[in-house]
Amino acid sequence: MDEPSLSALEFQDYIDNDIPVSVYLAILCVVGTIGNGHASVVYYFRYKSSNHKTFVVWLAVVDFIACFFSIPFELFDIRFSCTFTIDWLCRFFRYLNHFVSICSGSLLGVIAVERFRKACRPFDRQLEGNGAKIACMLTVVISALISIPSLVMYGVQVEVVDGYNINGTDCKVLDKFKGSLAFKGFNLMLLLISTAVFTACVVIYLFIGRVLYQQYKFRSSLQIKKSVTTLSDKPSATSDINHTQQEDESSVANPAMSRTKICDQNGDKPMQTKKKTPKRFDRSKQITFMFLVATGVSYLGYLPYLILTIIKAVTKSSSSVIDSVLGPFGDILLRGYFISNVTNPLVYCFLDDKFREECKTLYKTLGARIGKCLHRS
Repeated sequence: MDEPSLSALEFQDYIDNDIPVSVYLAILCVVGTIGNGHASVVYYFRYKSSNHKTFVVWLAVVDFIACFFSIPFELFDIRFSCTFTIDWLCRFFRYLNHFVSICSGSLLGVIAVERFRKACRPFDRQLEGNGAKIACMLTVVISALISIPSLVMYGVQVEVVDGYNINGTDCKVLDKFKGSLAFKGFNLMLLLISTAVFTACVVIYLFIGRVLYQQYKFRSSLQIKKSVTTLSDKPSATSDINHTQQEDESSVANPAMSRTKICDQNGDKPMQTKKKTPKRFDRSKQITFMFLVATGVSYLGYLPYLILTIIKAVTKSSSSVIDSVLGPFGDILLRGYFISNVTNPLVYCFLDDKFREECKTLYKTLGARIGKCLHRS
């Protein structure tokens, strides 16, 4: 009886073991491509120029590259796990996978620092003009440099197909780097970078939350004082409170400035600012919480991949134990770093009211135009 061909063995192994991870990646690919496409278009065309807009657009573009290019490559690599022969393609996409993961997480770290300076250091020098774009470009360049070792450590590797005396080729870590100090060090460096960024983000957002809470208490005390003075009919006290409530964007995050801000003597300007301030304050909290959630999801998705990669790099026996215990779920965890590229636009959708409204407006506009075209035809 003839032994099955390499292609037949490869396809059977795909059917037996790789359907779950393929379905998982296909869902991420569709959801992430559509979501990041929406985020890029809506934020670029519908939001006013700001650091917030710049950061989200750059982040959405990086995540779109991951979903539109990197995930389909993973699906291709999984399907042809024994007959992958294009070495340059293997190296390029392994590099791209590392780049988009590092860059996406690092951009979230830069965003956290910018939010901290605006909220907790409003009188210090802020990112102005092209400052946000320059910060994003530097992040991209640094991420690209950090990812360079993957170009060397990954490639087309010849190995014996399990259970058969047949040689196959796959895109993976080269044998000379498996278990090497260089490969372990590279992954340990990535783990330290991701952990440091996440820890810094948590600390930063705790500081921001503290400042916003102080501002909330300060505003609440002003409202109580206003109610008391209104009941006691003391116009002078009410006027003082109205004057105190005038705040610009920086003073929303700094209660001390709210106490020292001096406004015009007429009563019109304080009343006008008083109406706008709560919206700015709520918007600041909303954006801060949105990026905090995005950062947490990014790290939680990236952590299992790094841990499993380091454990597998230690010994072959540990790798076999993990594969036998986790089964197909292990392959899903190893691709967990794609989660952050997919979930960022979902975070915007759930936590950014303006983003949802702009998406609705976009579809209403498209629907109206399509309706006009059909009517003319």
